[in-house]
Amino acid sequence: MGRDVFIGFNCLDSKSGRDDYDSRKVLKKLVIEALKGTNWRLTSDGIAYRLGYLSGRLHAYEREEDLKKLVMQEQKLKNKSAVKDDPNNAWRIKGKDGKDIIL
Repeated sequence: MGRDVFIGFNCLDSKSGRDDYDSRKVLKKLVIEALKGTNWRLTSDGIAYRLGYLSGRLHAYEREEDLKKLVMQEQKLKNKSAVKDDPNNAWRIKGKDGKDIIL
């Protein structure tokens, strides 16, 4: 554990007849969905498959700038109206209730 926090994980595929591509894809989708709304993300190297075992790493984001980027990524998928405020160097987005959220 240094500046960033990474945690590795391993699991066994429960379906023996499934090929490695499908196993990795199913697990990746589950992990991404489970981590939504948290400060954890799957690392860019993704999930590896070998002899029925799946492994990968998770990355925890703690710094304020990194957390802002995560929020912006989530909001950009749903809402394209994010605007950067020049005076405060902050981002402004609209919440679900229509109120402004300043990051």
